[in-house]
Amino acid sequence: MERLSRRILILLLLIATAFPFQMLAQDTKVAVWGPSVKQGSENVEAIELSIINSRFRDAVSAMSGIELISRTDVDNILGELQFQQNGMVSEDDKKLLGQMKGVDIIVSLLVAKGFGYVNIESSFIDVEKAKVIGRTQSVLAEANNPVDLVDKCVELAGKLTGVASSSSGASYPSRSSLSNGGTAITFPVGNLNFKMIFVKGGTFQMGNYSGDDDDEKPVHSVTVSNFYMGEFEVTQALWQEVMGSTVYQQRDKANTSWPMCGVGANYPMYYVNHSEAEEFCGRLNQRLRGQLPDGYSFALPTEAEWEYAARGGSKSNAYTYAGSNYLSDVGWYRGNSKENTHVVGTRRANELGLYDMSGNLREWCDWNLSGLSSARPTRGGCFCEYEKRCQVFVEINRSIDDRCSFVGFRVALVRRQGD
Repeated sequence: MERLSRRILILLLLIATAFPFQMLAQDTKVAVWGPSVKQGSENVEAIELSIINSRFRDAVSAMSGIELISRTDVDNILGELQFQQNGMVSEDDKKLLGQMKGVDIIVSLLVAKGFGYVNIESSFIDVEKAKVIGRTQSVLAEANNPVDLVDKCVELAGKLTGVASSSSGASYPSRSSLSNGGTAITFPVGNLNFKMIFVKGGTFQMGNYSGDDDDEKPVHSVTVSNFYMGEFEVTQALWQEVMGSTVYQQRDKANTSWPMCGVGANYPMYYVNHSEAEEFCGRLNQRLRGQLPDGYSFALPTEAEWEYAARGGSKSNAYTYAGSNYLSDVGWYRGNSKENTHVVGTRRANELGLYDMSGNLREWCDWNLSGLSSARPTRGGCFCEYEKRCQVFVEINRSIDDRCSFVGFRVALVRRQGD
């Protein structure tokens, strides 16, 4: 009876408001189904579907506080049942929907592409009734423009939740709500913005007993202080703004015949050695002097800071990878990358709102303790490695002079002495 009463309340609220999520109870289970491609549409790129799935989900979750169920979980519940946009399904389908445990509402995303634009429509399906309810919302994004697509996903989430969205995909309010008491900070650099996510300090068990590398053993207790971590790996656009060189010029420092593995403003930067990554942090400190929190400065994260953040910090769900037990949910790796890097933020974020900490590129870190070694740890796995190498505890040490197509970095904002 209690569940029936709650279901009736949910249905009434959905009918009554143009922004259904704004008034739903916090225990409402909402599954995002899709995005599905409209029949007859132009070819929609896999990267476009990935961006829509990842950024729409994250924005809705942050703006509404409603628990969202992943596409993987929905697939497990529904098999490969495909919803039509008008919600007309067979009697057997309705019965199947009624058997879904704990799922009240499904957000159905339909994508169409043509004439240089990508159109995203969303509708709500009441699981128990197997019927579309509420108002269908849509947005139009420029094709082949990942930044605009991200912005429009945020805009669509804002329409559905009643939260006014920002005109910049880099500064919508989802990250600060995930920071567990701290405040995410967005910094302007030229015409760019980049966001640092607050990571509340704590104690965790670092390493892995069964790891292949002795550096991962033994598991030991480590305490880290509060710090901030870059939402994304440093992009090629941000690198060029701060350092003045392109990814091609960086490649040529190593070998002009070496491959390019993804080129574009929002792709992660690679062919950067450890010293250059440190220099980037130094230049960023000079450029943003006076805008940083008191006592903080940009630096490469220590391996402890990196692993703690990748595990989800104080919000950790003890996942194998950064944000999931299924690498395909959160990372680009050998099994799905087609041997290339991908635009940052196109897989799902981890518990803190950090993207690509498993896969895409390995990331330079510093030792927990100072030393004179000519090697430094890299973390997170990359687009050309198997799942095992992308686990949150895996450490691969490389020479500080190495300049590789599969190693990049992200910056931390830290206060090394005290807290």
